[in-house]
Amino acid sequence: MKVKDGFILRKMSDMGVVAPVGEISENFHGMVTLNQTGIYLWELMQQEITGEQLAESLMEEYDVDQETAAQDVENFLRKAREAGIVQD
Repeated sequence: MKVKDGFILRKMSDMGVVAPVGEISENFHGMVTLNQTGIYLWELMQQEITGEQLAESLMEEYDVDQETAAQDVENFLRKAREAGIVQD
């Protein structure tokens, strides 16, 4: 999976805001806010990556166990899919 084209991330302090640009902005009204973990996952998803790889990266970066990392990735991806900002 990967972030869809037409969305950009702007970092503000310890938060991030994802906003549509170009043609996408005609149909997508609003923004998505991300915490530090969300920003980290978003940046990894600029290239094609699997959910497993995302969880492994979280385990390394944040020193969390596999179950916590997998759950965090699952929650992030569910919300990202609902918002329509990722492609599988």
